Amino acid sequence: MKRTIKYTMKSRIILLLVLSLLLMNVITLKAGEEGAFPLTLRHCIPELVRTIDPAVQKVERLNVQVSDGDYLEYAKTCGYLQGIKEKNMDDFLSSYDVARLTCNILRISPAYSTYEGLLNFQEPNGEYIVALGLLSLWDPAIGEKMTWEQWRALLNRLEMYTNRREEYYKREDIKNFQPFVQGLQEKEQKKNIFHLLPSGTVVGQVEATLRTTKINQYEIPTYLYKGRRWVNIHHLSNFGFDLRWNAGEKVMHMDRNRTKEIRGLDLSGGVEELKGNQVLYTDTEVYIGIRRVPSYQIKGWTFIPLEELYLFGMVQQEGEQIHITVSDFAYESGFVFEMGREKWCNKNQEKVDIKLTHIWYHVEKKQYRQIQEERCGLEANFWEPISMKRFVLDDQEIYIGTVIDSVGDRSNPYLEMDKEYMYTKERLQYFMDLYQYKINQEILDMVKPSIIIGTMKRNAGIFQQGEKVEILYGEDGKWYECKSVSTGKQGRIPWGSVTIPPDPITNPHRMTQEQLEWYVSQKGFTSSTPYLIWTDLDRQVTYVFEKKEGKWVLIRTMLCSTGKNITPTPRGFFQIQDRGSHFGKGYMAKNWVRIKGDYLFHSVLFDEKGQYLLERGVLGRRASQGCIRFSFEDSQWFYQRIPKGSTVWIN
Repeated sequence: MKRTIKYTMKSRIILLLVLSLLLMNVITLKAGEEGAFPLTLRHCIPELVRTIDPAVQKVERLNVQVSDGDYLEYAKTCGYLQGIKEKNMDDFLSSYDVARLTCNILRISPAYSTYEGLLNFQEPNGEYIVALGLLSLWDPAIGEKMTWEQWRALLNRLEMYTNRREEYYKREDIKNFQPFVQGLQEKEQKKNIFHLLPSGTVVGQVEATLRTTKINQYEIPTYLYKGRRWVNIHHLSNFGFDLRWNAGEKVMHMDRNRTKEIRGLDLSGGVEELKGNQVLYTDTEVYIGIRRVPSYQIKGWTFIPLEELYLFGMVQQEGEQIHITVSDFAYESGFVFEMGREKWCNKNQEKVDIKLTHIWYHVEKKQYRQIQEERCGLEANFWEPISMKRFVLDDQEIYIGTVIDSVGDRSNPYLEMDKEYMYTKERLQYFMDLYQYKINQEILDMVKPSIIIGTMKRNAGIFQQGEKVEILYGEDGKWYECKSVSTGKQGRIPWGSVTIPPDPITNPHRMTQEQLEWYVSQKGFTSSTPYLIWTDLDRQVTYVFEKKEGKWVLIRTMLCSTGKNITPTPRGFFQIQDRGSHFGKGYMAKNWVRIKGDYLFHSVLFDEKGQYLLERGVLGRRASQGCIRFSFEDSQWFYQRIPKGSTVWIN
């Protein structure tokens, strides 16, 4: 009987071993077919930390026995598993997870690129493949799952990168990654989605100081800008709110404190008058809960819209008078996150997964767009990058904000209210104002003065040897009229007494009709006739505008050729004077129109009989002795159309 039992148990063990081997063969065959193997945390964590974590390498050298479980616990403690959905030892990992783990250990920040060669740019943790790719650490041949060879090769690269970096970049296989690296660099997203303007940009002026607002019967001064009332956020600490300032991140958190006394402000000395003060865009981010609210800066203080307080109580308005009665509502969702600059910190004291909705607005299409995103494995007290760069479609999209849909299995109790807030016309108007200001500033920046700066070869007139001077105009071979860059003094110097730089390359980037018309309107240019002429020296183009219904409308764009640096065309405002059919000795210039003195608009040069061209290919670059040349057709149109007295701006 005992022998039979022994035999039966032995048979079962052999059978189990055979089945295990068969199962392993099936897995191996399947991995071979797909070109990948089942990489798990059990494989990955010990190998990675032994390869690139200096602290673990130090322990390894002491021959201390460390189990796979110990490695996993160590990784959790260090935050290496941040952003990894599954945390069990035998859970499978994608190549995205491997990239994330690697960057977590090496403390490499995510990067963003729209390069077509990426596997999937918007895949969670895909930005870490970009980060490793930019450092030539990632093989672009790696798919969603790694092969065994790719995994071993990655470890080999990481070991050399961390310990022998100079040698690393000399490797031939690394040089083969260069097309991938260059592709990532060319399409890398660096634009700051959260901030449309540089901090400190002047966007307007305070329109009025108002004393018609009360909170719980206490007066609070507000300031009118763009038709909205703005309140100094620092005053709100006297009205039942706590303010938390993170100086490192430049982030202000405002929370309702139901136990805090509302005592109001001491206004016995009056209210500070801010009318006419500059309103500045600020990169300080203000949050009420998880809502990022609009803000500006005035005289060094941060201001937010008064309407943001309506969330916390009842509002009554009678004419100009606004009364807010703050209630016990504290806007507490139960989700605790610390907001940083494009990153969140989980303060829930437990690992969580979060689902988010990002909201965008397309300016041209006038449409909103929602993007759902899930962030998994946010460890307690570790920061998680939350960047919008991976979702940018084009320059016409504005990021409006983000709401939390759920944290783990808990839904956001204020989800509908938060989404409704994101779609308010006031919020959209704030971002549209910033967007339009940004676009306008970009147009202004497109127009650059073409100034010629020379260096004095010797003392001449009022100028000293080595002095920098602006070349205003001159007479070929005789003299220059100059202005000192340092003192502003102006005078005439002999020809040849100053070193003049070579002609610059013509700016090939044309402005659109809309941009040109906005620019001349913004500058407030006027003319005594219905016509305005602008010669753009930087682009070697002359624009003609006509006044229609009170607006300057572009009616003609003409390629031209202005003076060389050694014989410059004078800059400034002039008026059209007399004109003639032609002039010249040994050549003929047709359809001349006087700007100032000997400086004229005229055609390109013909032979002395005016039958064939003496010069070709000069239009679009500096080539004259100071006059502005057009094609014959453009010169004829200009000669016949533009009346005397029309304003000319040469810039």
